[in-house]
Amino acid sequence: MAEKAVVELGRRPKRKRALTQLCELSFLRDAWDSIGKNPSSFGIDNVSIDGFRSNLNSELSKIRAELLSKTFKFQKLRGVAIPKPGTDKIRPIQVPAVRDRVVAKAIAQLIEPELKKLDHDFSFGYRSGLSRNDAIAAIHAAAAAGYTWVLEADITNFFGEVNNALLFAKLFKVIGRSSIKELLMSAVVNEIGNRDDIVAKHKGSFPKAGVGIPQGAILSPMLANFYLSTFDLEMQKRGLKVIRYADDFVVMCESEARAKHAYIIAKGYLENELKLTVHSLGSQKTRIVQYQGGFTFLGYDVRKGQHFPSQTSIKKLLDKVDKAFEHPKGKPLLPIVVRIAAVLSGWREAYKGSEMTEAAVRINTHVANCVTSFLRVNGFTHDGRTVTAKQLCILGIPTI
Repeated sequence: MAEKAVVELGRRPKRKRALTQLCELSFLRDAWDSIGKNPSSFGIDNVSIDGFRSNLNSELSKIRAELLSKTFKFQKLRGVAIPKPGTDKIRPIQVPAVRDRVVAKAIAQLIEPELKKLDHDFSFGYRSGLSRNDAIAAIHAAAAAGYTWVLEADITNFFGEVNNALLFAKLFKVIGRSSIKELLMSAVVNEIGNRDDIVAKHKGSFPKAGVGIPQGAILSPMLANFYLSTFDLEMQKRGLKVIRYADDFVVMCESEARAKHAYIIAKGYLENELKLTVHSLGSQKTRIVQYQGGFTFLGYDVRKGQHFPSQTSIKKLLDKVDKAFEHPKGKPLLPIVVRIAAVLSGWREAYKGSEMTEAAVRINTHVANCVTSFLRVNGFTHDGRTVTAKQLCILGIPTI
């Protein structure tokens, strides 16, 4: 009996059924507390974050009741074509309803512990505590160790081309959680509900149901890293020093020949095993370069042991500044100041840790010129002097 008691005591506690845990109000509230709180964000049902918050207890209770009765349905997504500054391209964002975000976040919190076990030291995207700077630091370290040839690669339309059948077959082998299988799948296999409202030239950028994983959805970053985790392992098994950030990756190599071989290995695995497509070698998105000659990765120009905000990222920022000051005659200054302050602060935060001296001079000069022109057009100043950094600060506009 004593022996049996020891065995009983040594047993691992039984894991709570996933659907049971998901239906707990406290668990749903934790999920609500963890989602983004942009007050103006809303899904296809037009319920905003603030609107959901104003009836929080009632909304969470409704979700719980529907989950318990297995009648909860994810609504279609709201497609939003976000312009990419400086280009005629768009980013096809698919925005879920707020109530759907709560459930998706709860699912994410359930499965995250199992999926985190598959994260690798050389994967930096969508991981808490890691950033683009960490990925760039790993590149510098590899170069210092003699890996000075760089295969810089990019997967074509990754989010739109993920093979759902393959994703789910791999996923449920790892996490189990059969009680929420259908729910999780329906969160991913979805489509936009406002396709008719999107301008014709952008409609094709949004995938149809059953294809890919939606950009902008809560589960997508986690599932993206999971889907590519076997690629990480394959590259490591082949002795290749890969550094990946989401669907962008570089392979640091000892020679040009090794870099060319790395491309063959990466392309073969991604296309044959994961049903993805890599941009052709020699294209703008996939090429082999020498570290000392410099290259652009993750919005940085990387060269000679340092990294700088890329020229493309600087141009995008300046385009945003110019857009804010468009048609200045008679415009109120305060809304422009608020907008510019947010843009500059966000950009500065995104690029902290990089060498920004040259970029700062260019950006601060441009902003000062725009503000000066605005003030002159609206009759606030008539002298020929440009506003100073101190004056920008008084207005509430930060410098880089």
